[in-house]
Amino acid sequence: MISAIGRLADRMLVRIAPRAEASAGCSYAWYICYCSGGLRYSQQCMYGCPQVPNHCINGCQVVGTC
Repeated sequence: MISAIGRLADRMLVRIAPRAEASAGCSYAWYICYCSGGLRYSQQCMYGCPQVPNHCINGCQVVGTC
């Protein structure tokens, strides 16, 4: 039951995270790269900060399941 809830939460996050924007504090947010083999790959990016170019750090990493 708990794993089913976790999978549902992961699916909801996949749909919400790509639309997330950096807050006024200009912090990094996780953005989905792709899903493969049941694993979700994401990277940390910063978008929409004043006077800071949009950019991502590190490469895509496994951060959960699809």
